[in-house]
Amino acid sequence: MDHKMSRSPWVIHYDGSSCNGCDIEVLASLTPLFDAERFGVVNTGNPKHADIFLVTGSVNAQNLPVVRQIYNQMLEPKCVVACGICACSGGVFRDAYNVIGGVDRAIPVDVYAPGCAIRPETVIDAIVEACGILDQKEAVMRAGGDPLTVGGAATWDGGVELGEDGFVAAGAGADGAGDAPAGKPAAPAAGDAPAETPPLQGGRVMQEAIYTTVGIDELLSHVQALKGAGARFVQMHAERNVDDGTYRLVYTFINVHAAQEHIAQDGSYAIENLVVEGIDRHQEIPSISSYCPAVFPFENEAHDLFGLAITDMQIDFKGFFYQVSTAEPMSVITPEVKAAREKAMKVRAAAEAKARKAAAEKAAAAA
Repeated sequence: MDHKMSRSPWVIHYDGSSCNGCDIEVLASLTPLFDAERFGVVNTGNPKHADIFLVTGSVNAQNLPVVRQIYNQMLEPKCVVACGICACSGGVFRDAYNVIGGVDRAIPVDVYAPGCAIRPETVIDAIVEACGILDQKEAVMRAGGDPLTVGGAATWDGGVELGEDGFVAAGAGADGAGDAPAGKPAAPAAGDAPAETPPLQGGRVMQEAIYTTVGIDELLSHVQALKGAGARFVQMHAERNVDDGTYRLVYTFINVHAAQEHIAQDGSYAIENLVVEGIDRHQEIPSISSYCPAVFPFENEAHDLFGLAITDMQIDFKGFFYQVSTAEPMSVITPEVKAAREKAMKVRAAAEAKARKAAAEKAAAAA
């Protein structure tokens, strides 16, 4: 057995804000089919007993303190594994207005295990890698050194801090790193509001919703302009006009930096909406997923429930977004991998047909 498995690690798992795909795969790795316990891996619910912290899903304002609390309760030596692409970087939801980024925006990460969803084999491989880092940290501690000089903690930038308003504190970008966009002042930190500003009652108040009607051919250029100004995607919804049977799409954005400035001043903020009116089912609507990947569930919903012809979706479920069960596992794969799988299925089907034909001819000859 590899020397990295010289210990029997106890792991604790926390699901941050995932779609539950990676969450289920982490649990699958502990089942008898994949049997991570054959390596001595034990799942525990107590941070004080855990050696490895498995985190699925991205970090947002609500779960960031929880992730840090669990991490701080673990004893050294300890390791953190980011399970799945959302935990690694925010994934397809990285651009969403309420997503801060990957797990390393909250705590140092030692092993990154991408996937959408992550495979159970990848989870086990990541635990094996983490065990090797645990051995290194333990050796450093036995020598009187600091375990934080090993693994992800050695190069961690400290992550982000949240202000009292729930936004990332000044100096951190939308993904938790970098400064405010060029030409825009850095957002003020919580508590920097003028002394004469009355205290907020009830937290944030959305006092303005801006609606801009655009044509289908103008949609992408307006989305690009909003993105360039620092706006982040919130949601998209479709409506049917019962009077004439046409459809209406509303795309909602929020400028995080501008909102933070307004909240610090008077507790208000505005959201911006792009409205496409008078759509019929024969019109093609360009997907905005090349600018805002997190729009994919909304666009698939508009296609499946309303029959709208949304083209060039980055993640297209081909009308099966609401199908409860499928003959084959549904996953996000590249066109090359999809083509290879389809070719393999055709080759297998041809081989099976040939075998059936040979068996039928043999049976006929025997008769």
